[in-house]
Amino acid sequence: MYPLRKLELHNKLPQLKASIEQLQETIPSSATQGAFMSVFPESRQQVVTAMENMFQRTEPEAVLEQAVEGTNRAIELYNRSNQ
Repeated sequence: MYPLRKLELHNKLPQLKASIEQLQETIPSSATQGAFMSVFPESRQQVVTAMENMFQRTEPEAVLEQAVEGTNRAIELYNRSNQ
């Protein structure tokens, strides 16, 4: 059996075309512009540290709260420096 051509695939499985159409019809806004990347490295490090602490038997709620607080601080600093 030969591979289906794209049009044949869309005709056979029209649901595959829906995501393409949704992306093409999206009106750009702050909600559709993607992830907030400016503090992503700091946030990632907060989560990594939290996970390492959990592996050392620290309470998950406590270390995740620390990660949230650290990420929120990074966002606040970013927002203050970019006003």
